[in-house]
Amino acid sequence: MDVSPIYCDPAVDECERRSLLYDGAIVVLSPNGATSELCAFAREVLCEAFAGTHPQTAQHDMPLEAFAASISDVKSRFIKHPRAKELVRDVLSSLGCDIGRTYYDAPRLRTSRSVGNPADGTVPPFAVRGLHRDTWYSAPMGQLNFWLPVFPVEPSNGLAFHVGYFDQPVSNSSATYDHRGWNSKRRFTEQANTDKLNKEATRGLPRALEPIEMARTVVPVPPVGGVINFSGQHLHSSVVNNSGRSRYSIDFRIVHVDDAVAGRSAPNVDAACTGSAFSDFVCAADFSAMPAELVEQFNEAAKITSAQPHG
Repeated sequence: MDVSPIYCDPAVDECERRSLLYDGAIVVLSPNGATSELCAFAREVLCEAFAGTHPQTAQHDMPLEAFAASISDVKSRFIKHPRAKELVRDVLSSLGCDIGRTYYDAPRLRTSRSVGNPADGTVPPFAVRGLHRDTWYSAPMGQLNFWLPVFPVEPSNGLAFHVGYFDQPVSNSSATYDHRGWNSKRRFTEQANTDKLNKEATRGLPRALEPIEMARTVVPVPPVGGVINFSGQHLHSSVVNNSGRSRYSIDFRIVHVDDAVAGRSAPNVDAACTGSAFSDFVCAADFSAMPAELVEQFNEAAKITSAQPHG
């Protein structure tokens, strides 16, 4: 498709919204009490980590190594905190999701350090980093993503979508990616927690092997607590931050088990990875694991899909 429609608070139920997302739409949802509380919790954790310094400007007030160490610690505390899981459950419920049939992965607190500063005139041109589809990383084709800004964002530090590529194949290196092998490498890296090992670990992540047209890029700018909801099939990236302030955001992903069983999902146009991330998802209602029989079913389906030619 040449254009992906962007809906703001569409007047549809959650099932219809999922269908829009599987077809390539991007949905922007206004803040509500639950999304605002999740972002407030993230700000609380960040402010504790940077006591006396605002999280958005802390990168200018401390050595890079100290900033990176603080960020690593706060991300770990956020993802492991039981309150974060409870708040994500509340967000999903507030957005109309059937939490008994909706499974989600761990909510992550992300940061994007500014590499430019408008105050001193060091503003690089528009660029993006980390361009990918989640489906190149063994994400289920029915995976839907939620992205929330913790502090105000702008086009110079937001989330970019390369909308013309939703159903257009892109040459990529996903055939080298195996989900089980990557998880083993990630666990080792997290234990070691060194820059050198992190660089080594991320070297094997899938990437595009052809130029991407930046003219086909959109950057939605929701308010704090607003949500960008989109399919993991979308080609997306982070805008290289030149705002002068660190950007903080929360993201998590869901699969609806009934859709997964029925095969309702976005199309696979170019993912050739092996394995499946289904086992990473837990039930939003009670945080129980994905049933083993479903994990095995989708692992087998992933083997078949990855073996088929794409494009």
